[in-house]
Amino acid sequence: MSVDKRLTYIANAIHAANKINDTYRNFYKSRSQDNENLPSKIDMVRSSMNVVTDYCPESHRERFGKAFKKTNLYTDTFIRLREYIMTANSRSDRREHFINLIGILQPVADTRSRYLLDKIIKLYEILHS
Repeated sequence: MSVDKRLTYIANAIHAANKINDTYRNFYKSRSQDNENLPSKIDMVRSSMNVVTDYCPESHRERFGKAFKKTNLYTDTFIRLREYIMTANSRSDRREHFINLIGILQPVADTRSRYLLDKIIKLYEILHS
């Protein structure tokens, strides 16, 4: 590895660390001001991961970006599922509740499971149309 490439990696790491530090500093600054539009910790971690993706070496960027997108998908699914379950007590139709849960979980399922979940949803729609 050439000296220039090493220096570029080091400089990128320093830039990334500085941006992540700014992200955390702004997060805690807004918390101390009792700001109503507080970023969540998940948003803060996502922002940090975006910075890491932007500054990681080219040879790893695509793989890291794919892993980060998959992590975002799982995180979004978890958040949607948690919110849905927290409001589920007010729902009376259990079948529709189950179908909605399947719809939330569908993006993180593997190909075969996604196919089966899709069939369940379509069957439900046919039976209730």
